Amino acid sequence: MAAVAEVALPGKIDFYEAVHRMIEEHGDEATIFAAMEADACLENGDLDGKVAWLKVIEAIKIFQDESPPSAITIRGSIRRNPLGPRRGVP
Repeated sequence: MAAVAEVALPGKIDFYEAVHRMIEEHGDEATIFAAMEADACLENGDLDGKVAWLKVIEAIKIFQDESPPSAITIRGSIRRNPLGPRRGVP
């Protein structure tokens, strides 16, 4: 498997393809493998690679989250509601 950090990621499509590949290859342990890659980048002094892998980890978590999205608007931005969906509230 080619490491995601080694692959040029010029656009979002390539990024999401890399994230999907990690999930397909490693399943529930995809975040663990991505974290190991991030640590390897840090050990080698590759801070850009570390940042890229941290973004991959966040995307994996989002894609593996099976709960329905619940968002609230805070200061013009949409953020996930930490309390989950609120029933009966308009």
